[in-house]
Amino acid sequence: SLRIIFFDCSDEEVEKSLEPGNDLKKRIGMLKGWRKVPCKSMLEWPDPSSLKTDIDALSDQIYQESASASSEETESGPGLLVFFPSIPGCGKSSICNGVSADMLNLKSLNKTRTIKICVGDKVEGKYWPFVRRERLLKPSSICIADKNAPPKIWSTVCDIAAASRGVSLPVLPDQLALCTTSVEIAPGKRLNFPFSLPFLATCMLRVISRPEDSHCGKLDASCEDACMVVAKFYC
Repeated sequence: SLRIIFFDCSDEEVEKSLEPGNDLKKRIGMLKGWRKVPCKSMLEWPDPSSLKTDIDALSDQIYQESASASSEETESGPGLLVFFPSIPGCGKSSICNGVSADMLNLKSLNKTRTIKICVGDKVEGKYWPFVRRERLLKPSSICIADKNAPPKIWSTVCDIAAASRGVSLPVLPDQLALCTTSVEIAPGKRLNFPFSLPFLATCMLRVISRPEDSHCGKLDASCEDACMVVAKFYC
């Protein structure tokens, strides 16, 4: 497990040690990046005189955590990457909000699994690289990607699952929604879509029925192009 130690690395100390300019901005940016790195623990050493005391405290902490981990049941076996190859308004967030260890009946199966829900509209930066990092941190976890996954993303999902020793599991609608819609746009030329038109209409209705400013991704009644966004995912 990774533990990061910062020695005199507060923004104030860095500003004191460097001349103003691009190098200062670069160093502060690097520090912010390191502070966002997922790790077991972080330790700040603002006072050099406390060096010996902090090392002793850190050693004790690592020993206690290691002893505790060895006595507890650890997660093992392949994990899951659950994803939604569907369109906005299909009910992803409603499903994700109800997911729990009790609902999945893990306790009765004597299974220990971390359940991680990655909400697309709440992730800063690129979403799928974030999911990859989460999966690699806990390969045996159940990671639920609360984000629409169009066909061009499916290979990425499979790569993440394979790299993290897991299985990708799509969540699909029933046969009334998951049926091919064929539209003739010119003589002898047709376009095929993976969902039914009633399913598309239902998803559009759900999206525009959301109260204004209620959706973290701003896809609600306040969005003038809400139905067009849904249609783009459908196509």
